[in-house]
Amino acid sequence: MLVELRIVNFALIEQLSLQFQSGFIVLTGETGAGKSLLIDAIALLVGGRASTDQIRTGEDEAQLEASFHLPDTHPLLQRLRSLDLIGQHESELILRRVLSRSGRHRVYLNGSLCPLRVLEELGGTLVDIHGQHEQQSLLAPAKQLDALDAFGRLHELRGRYEQTYQAWKDLRTQLDALQHEGVDRARIEDMLRFQSQEIEQAGLLPDEEELARHERQRLV
Repeated sequence: MLVELRIVNFALIEQLSLQFQSGFIVLTGETGAGKSLLIDAIALLVGGRASTDQIRTGEDEAQLEASFHLPDTHPLLQRLRSLDLIGQHESELILRRVLSRSGRHRVYLNGSLCPLRVLEELGGTLVDIHGQHEQQSLLAPAKQLDALDAFGRLHELRGRYEQTYQAWKDLRTQLDALQHEGVDRARIEDMLRFQSQEIEQAGLLPDEEELARHERQRLV
């Protein structure tokens, strides 16, 4: 559930903060009052395409922030916990997006900087925005899989699977690191063994350097 929306320097909006209660909410106003800007802001917060044109004239940055309360049964909780973006007993998710005129836009989830692709992945489970030609979204494979999981009531199972898969990926990364470490160790051992053999084959004496210095001085 969307609990709060905060907008700063976005399009025509200088500063705006809205708190929402549970239930049905209607935003009304004349044409051009800015209703669609609120929808645009929410769309950006769940992974929509950003543009520097959306920054308020005369400003360098626009900031958008939304707070969501996630019930214990929400499938997104397991995914967030697997990414260490939310505590085991927490239920609040804060999304923040900063648009910059330099083009270096930033995304934050619960205060942590994250890639846009993560926001795109998670945002689809937070908000449904419907408009003209919305049925075309059903062509997206991710939407089809989500509908299939919902029909089979598999969201909880999918959440556990994602958590287990993430744990497997972490262990796989650790295993790869250990294997590379073993290869590096073997390479270093081979190099040291070769150098040791070269030194032994040279048959150097304890005072070899001093004798060589005297011989050089004698010859010069």
